[in-house]
Amino acid sequence: MAVAVAEDGHTHMLLTNSTSVTFADLHCGEVYTVHVATLTWNASETADIYSVTAENSDGHRVELSTVNTWAYFSELLCGEEYFLSVEAVDSVCQSAPSTPVSLDSVPCPPTDVYSSIDCLSNIAAVMWMRSAGAEFYTALVSNRDGLSESCMSSSQQCGTPHMDCGENYTVTVIASRESCDSYPSEPKTLLSAPCVPSGVVINLDCATGEAAVSWDASQGALSYAVSALSALGAISTCATTGLGCTLTNLTCGQTYRVQVLALDKSCSSLPSRAAMFSTEPCRPNITAAVLDCYTSSALVDWTYSDASLSYVTTASMAHDHDNVTCQTNDTTLPCAPTAVVIEQDCAANMANVSWQPGAGADRYLVQAFGFWEHEVSCESDSATRACQLPGLLCGFKYSVTVLSINAVCNVSESVPEELDNTPCVPTLVQVHVDCETGAVSVSWEASQGAILYNVVAHGSGGYAMSHYTNATTSEFDTLPCGLNYTITVRAMNKACSSAESAPVQVHTVPCTPEGLTAVMDCNDTGLVSWEQAEGGELYLVLALGADGQVVDPTNVRTSLAQCPSTLVSVAWEHASGASFYTAKALAASGAVADSCNATSATSCQLQHLQCGQTYNVAVVGRDQACDSKESEFAPATTAPCAPVGIVLYMQCDVGTLTVTWSPELDVDSFTATVLSDSGALSFCTTSGDSCSVEDLPCGQRFTVTVVAMRDGCVSEPSSPVEILSAPCPPLNPTGRLDCVTNAAWVSWDNSAGSLSYMVVAESVAGDNSNNCSAVPSDASCSIPHLKCGTEYVIYVEAANDVCQNVNSSSFILETGPCALENITAVTECSTNQILVSWQMEVESPLYLVTAEAPDQSLISCNSSSYFCELEGAACGMLYVIIVSASSDKCSSLRSPPMEVHTAPCVPSGVEVQLSCEADGVVVSWSPSNKASSFLMTATGASGDNRMCDTASTSCTLTQLPCGEQYTVNITASDDYCTSQPSVDVFFQTINYQCDTTSADLSWMASEGGLEYYGYAQTEAGDAQLLCNTTGTSCTMPLKCGSVYNFSVVASDGLCNSLASASLQAGAEDLRVRVRVIDSFQLAMSTWVGVICPGVEYLVEVDGHIQNNSQALMEVSSYSTQRWYFEFPMPCGTIFNLTVTSHNRGGNSTTRPFTGITAPCPPADATFRELLPSAVVSWEWTVFATHYNVYQRAGANRTLLCSTSELFCAVDTLEPGSLEVTASNAWLLVDEGICRVLKSLPQGVLKSLPQWVLKSLPQGVLKSLPQGVLKSLPQGSLPQGVLKSLPQWVLKSLPQGWLLVDEGICRVLKSLPQWVLKSLPQGGVRVQVHGVSLYVEWTPVRNATMYTVVVVEEDQDQGGAQVLTVDTEFSTVSKLKSYTRYCVTLSAKNIVSQSSHSTPVCISTDAPI
Repeated sequence: MAVAVAEDGHTHMLLTNSTSVTFADLHCGEVYTVHVATLTWNASETADIYSVTAENSDGHRVELSTVNTWAYFSELLCGEEYFLSVEAVDSVCQSAPSTPVSLDSVPCPPTDVYSSIDCLSNIAAVMWMRSAGAEFYTALVSNRDGLSESCMSSSQQCGTPHMDCGENYTVTVIASRESCDSYPSEPKTLLSAPCVPSGVVINLDCATGEAAVSWDASQGALSYAVSALSALGAISTCATTGLGCTLTNLTCGQTYRVQVLALDKSCSSLPSRAAMFSTEPCRPNITAAVLDCYTSSALVDWTYSDASLSYVTTASMAHDHDNVTCQTNDTTLPCAPTAVVIEQDCAANMANVSWQPGAGADRYLVQAFGFWEHEVSCESDSATRACQLPGLLCGFKYSVTVLSINAVCNVSESVPEELDNTPCVPTLVQVHVDCETGAVSVSWEASQGAILYNVVAHGSGGYAMSHYTNATTSEFDTLPCGLNYTITVRAMNKACSSAESAPVQVHTVPCTPEGLTAVMDCNDTGLVSWEQAEGGELYLVLALGADGQVVDPTNVRTSLAQCPSTLVSVAWEHASGASFYTAKALAASGAVADSCNATSATSCQLQHLQCGQTYNVAVVGRDQACDSKESEFAPATTAPCAPVGIVLYMQCDVGTLTVTWSPELDVDSFTATVLSDSGALSFCTTSGDSCSVEDLPCGQRFTVTVVAMRDGCVSEPSSPVEILSAPCPPLNPTGRLDCVTNAAWVSWDNSAGSLSYMVVAESVAGDNSNNCSAVPSDASCSIPHLKCGTEYVIYVEAANDVCQNVNSSSFILETGPCALENITAVTECSTNQILVSWQMEVESPLYLVTAEAPDQSLISCNSSSYFCELEGAACGMLYVIIVSASSDKCSSLRSPPMEVHTAPCVPSGVEVQLSCEADGVVVSWSPSNKASSFLMTATGASGDNRMCDTASTSCTLTQLPCGEQYTVNITASDDYCTSQPSVDVFFQTINYQCDTTSADLSWMASEGGLEYYGYAQTEAGDAQLLCNTTGTSCTMPLKCGSVYNFSVVASDGLCNSLASASLQAGAEDLRVRVRVIDSFQLAMSTWVGVICPGVEYLVEVDGHIQNNSQALMEVSSYSTQRWYFEFPMPCGTIFNLTVTSHNRGGNSTTRPFTGITAPCPPADATFRELLPSAVVSWEWTVFATHYNVYQRAGANRTLLCSTSELFCAVDTLEPGSLEVTASNAWLLVDEGICRVLKSLPQGVLKSLPQWVLKSLPQGVLKSLPQGVLKSLPQGSLPQGVLKSLPQWVLKSLPQGWLLVDEGICRVLKSLPQWVLKSLPQGGVRVQVHGVSLYVEWTPVRNATMYTVVVVEEDQDQGGAQVLTVDTEFSTVSKLKSYTRYCVTLSAKNIVSQSSHSTPVCISTDAPI
């Protein structure tokens, strides 16, 4: 049955008793797959349907149901062996499965096909990966005309000779198994070597000494190379893609041998047939001219000129045009021929010899002398310069020379040339067929002169297979069965190949008959039929089991397939009548541990047995109906199990490692392998459960594995276990005594294998010891508190996780002598002076007091009395004090060390911030060294006193009275002292009466002040309020929703004071932030509401999407009483946001807030693999200043690189797992309105570049807190700013946001320092995109147009590009690559134009 299935499911089925079918009604335009895997069976009584199953050894299972007695399978995997069985099913029951029938599916198509060409021999080599189910392969190499060469092989490669030159071939490989062929592999392209050029023609220009060479086109050539070699070794070459080129720099008087090579991308042809030409004769040099006065003649001599055949001598008169000439071609000894060229005619055993002539030769004699006493010669006249050597013997090596002969001499001989003639034809070719394996062996007699043989088998079915060998035997082991083959052998050397040997005919083994069927008739006879087998002439039919029973299998044998696997191979003798076998392995309990099946074979493999077990194996034979009895049991023992329970014990002092493991039954021996990290191996073997390896080196890490052995079979190794040997002793221990602290500083050289060290100091008397610890990175430590006047033995102990107490060599160190006693030391807390006193010694006229801080800084004083005062001690320090007599040497009398604390440092960095949540203020300060507690004191002008005692660095003051000025200071304390109070910090509260829309203004009385004037000026300057009083407060009515600056002037009736510090109140606080939620951006705006009745708010946003003046957006909120609102925003948008408050009395609008949303995701991200890494690139996106590349893995992502460029390098990854994001973060500075976050940390302000600080308006600088201004580096502020700051400005700073009308400066508190440090100078930013520049800048107030000037660095403005734009960005294109350009800008309107900005210079890249 043949089944054709189309891609649309259309199916055709045909039954046939032949080996071919014809489908006549297929659909047009469809691709059909034809299956002939068909199973048939006899009908079963009462069966309604049949269930058919096909299953391979990997568990792939195909099932189908049918009412017919046949079935076909269309979903079998290629290259698999399937077992097919049928079950009969009726409405109630289901029968047992039939005896399985095996079926081999079609082999899989070969993959990874690769081909190459031998450029010299034009032999194609084809390689491929092994295909499942394949027994042999056929490689087909076809050209465009349909002509093809093929080769067959059972391995993964073969070669096809005789490829035509200059052809483009298609290479495919088919896998075959018995009569089934796979689909062809994916076609690959192979280009053979170019053809040898022909038709070489040379034209010599005698005037220029150049030779023009031309030739005919060579198939497959992309270019040509020409070489000319003279007899003296001079070389001239030229190359071209055309059909001619000119040879220059030729030497005169030389004969050249010219050959042309054809080249393609990977190969060159053999050289063309040599063409000869001679250059012009060289110029003779006159050596003498002798005048014969009597005969009025002259005898002239000259040097020999190469390649000259005759000479003409001319004598000219000096003052006359008459010339006298003479001519001669007289030579005596002819010159030897040169440039001998031999061209073999391999088929005719002849050789054509050519040469360049020797001057003076009349004829030439060519002689070829064989190395085995055979001689051949030929002659030529002087004009021909070539002749043919006939009758060369095969396999001979000849020495060929050419003699120049004239009437006088015949001794001028050319340089000998060697000639290897064609090898002799191989003889006595014999062929032998191995009927069991089907291999065909070929042998022959060695051929004289052969270095290689080519054996070819030509099959009657069109198959051809070729082998190359340097031996005299060859074997074909994959020839298809049942075919006639003609075997020939050809001998080869470097130049020629012989004719083929006499062909020998051989028949491969007949193919196995297929389609075997047997039918019984009523007379106890059977009709057996089968398909005709290729090569079959006689068939033997054998019928066994006449009694209808299956014979029991015998001679069951088991063997372990390969240690340390647990695969057991089972074999047995064929049982008569059996068509199917099952082998079972029984465990000691009698349970079946594993089984395997075989059809025609008498062996199978048990694959699922346990290690270290002995099984009883029996085999049962089956036919279609019956089972035999079980065979006799055969024992099978699997490989030992890998040892477990590995325990290691290191005997550190002697370097002995003991290995133990759990005992295992029925094992002959165990071997432990110890591998050091240096690669050294050690072993120990035992029959017990432990063994030891001795003399292991120190400082090594060892990996230990154990294997078990039984009957020569080695188990899998155990899981590796690691252990360290004892560390090596530390080397070169040295020490010094710290005379101040009486501590020993010890250092040493680290030793291998050590993880920690302990330095031990033991007194010689044994009454005192001390130690210190260190890690290898330190290699030193200090042993404190040694006894004075004591000798110590000091050594270093090395240790690791396994071994301890490996000691270095020791050394002796003696401490200083003991002396002074009754030492006291007291700190003066207010001055940090330390008063030290002691008991005087009569012999000591002078005492030296030394105090050492933890950073090893020293202070000292000396005295001849019993006390001394140490000055200059740092606050918050722990000092170690030593008093020594006479000097500070260790040999002097010294006191024991004494520790003393200085007072804590004065708190600094005091800041006061408004706390709306706490209805008060939060006072914070910097930590103070050694302080354990702080006392914060806030004193009001009216006497209100607040205190806070805390161990932290902040306090909160709540429920403060309105209109009160407070002075704040902090002291720090420890267990001994309290510091001086910190610098006073001032703040003042204000009382604003919301119900009456008035403000109570109060102040401290001014000395000499008799009357006071209070001023309230609106921020816009459009209204001013005044109150005067002799007291220290007054009430002012205010306009709802306005912001006022309050100040007070004192007067004594004649003079007025300066205005007090300006106090601001009622300001709106507009804050906008943009946040991203799942790639969706929201602009959240918040503000401080107006304290007025019936107020509502309206938020309005307008901007440019993608910074495009043509892409406008306008959106507004609804009126709301909330103090916040949120808008969705497009990416890459610059926008202005305002808040308008309104009630029945009018409305008020805030100044616009300018912001930028996050840039849009980069577009056109590409991934290029440049092994061993890859490059990711993308397009620039508006407002992006930074890009991140992530690798995604599910919901997680990992940062791979971060850059400001448009590309970055990453490790080679799947491009689908990459994600590129863009971000922006920058500081906008302009000359207009300025908004500064006062709460920026000092560290951030210190990190700002000086140009940023100097670009800030003075009003901004005056608004900064005093502590911030003091923390700025010297020289970072404009000259005179600090001097111009009055104290009242510093003391009157408001809380929170500060509004100043002198510039715009948006500083985001969350910006990291690296962003602030990278701010572009002057607000101008330039990016490079190939040979284009993208320029963007901060908007300038009142500017309507901008002029962009781009000029090459160090050039004048004559070649500049000038652009005028009305946006805050521009692109300058078509610049030179790899050139540095400088960009300047100026702003203008209809009235004026600004000066140009500071140039920003940058280099372009290569064009994109």
